[in-house]
Amino acid sequence: MLRVRIRIRISQVAVFMNVYAIHHDPNLFPNPEVFDPSRFLSPPTPVANADLVQNDATNLYTFGAGRRICVGMHLGITEVQLAVGCLLQCFSIQARGPCDLTEKLHLTMGPKTITPLVFAPRPKSAHLIPSQTP
Repeated sequence: MLRVRIRIRISQVAVFMNVYAIHHDPNLFPNPEVFDPSRFLSPPTPVANADLVQNDATNLYTFGAGRRICVGMHLGITEVQLAVGCLLQCFSIQARGPCDLTEKLHLTMGPKTITPLVFAPRPKSAHLIPSQTP
């Protein structure tokens, strides 16, 4: 009996996830073509594949996955939440005109029309007391 041992070495190969296909899978996201952020407010429900959960925010692969996930993911998410919180705390935000949420596909997904926003400063409610150094 002849034994053949085959070794395959793959080097310098880039492997990409098809994030678009994952995010548009109707098994994971019902009505994937519809902008619906409230889909992540409902409790996650398991689907046929045990690794994936329907309506779960962890199915968003914006930052990659596995060993090569973005190391700044948690910092980026925290920074965005902090920035949005500061904007909402300091400004009253209103749309100038009708708000159209239909999407247009370019390199990334974006709105068809841009709705201008008006930022009005909120009255300051905090009173700062200078420290007294001895």
